[in-house]
Amino acid sequence: MRGGCDETSSLSPIVPLTTDYAALNTAIDGMTAGGNTNVGIGVAWGMEALTPAGPLSSAVSLTDSRVQKVLIVLTDGLNTENRWEKSGQSCTTTWFFFFPVTSCTTTAANVATIDARTLAACSAAKAAGIIVYTVRVIDGNADMLKSCATDGRFFYNVLTADDLKPAFQAIGNSLSKFRLTQ
Repeated sequence: MRGGCDETSSLSPIVPLTTDYAALNTAIDGMTAGGNTNVGIGVAWGMEALTPAGPLSSAVSLTDSRVQKVLIVLTDGLNTENRWEKSGQSCTTTWFFFFPVTSCTTTAANVATIDARTLAACSAAKAAGIIVYTVRVIDGNADMLKSCATDGRFFYNVLTADDLKPAFQAIGNSLSKFRLTQ
């Protein structure tokens, strides 16, 4: 165990901005579902991919008026884990002789703390001029995701797998309008 309740991870590596659609499709197809949800980390890394500073420095300047920065946040769950809390739990590790024993206590305040961090990341992205769309697939905090989106119209509530394609088509149509009017 390390600082949290669980050290397993099924995260896929981040792919920097690219026009190599074959590589992007391969990366998407290689993703597997598993683990818990931390929307805030996804928002933070999405913002990193869209800003020229930091570990993914291939992005275009935020002040380049020819480029509109867009972040699409998709989640299928409630915020259930971050570095300090897991599944709405606060975990502590004590030692019994040479063996670590971890105990976790569930509190609604922990989930609220994780949601607040997510909203702070969304606010930072929007303050940087990034348009944020959110897509809730079946489960997740709809109110938080609506607040995360740049505008309430940029929140999509997907209740079945069949609703996912129309949601992304609507996002694509919205983006093409941005491009045509600027």
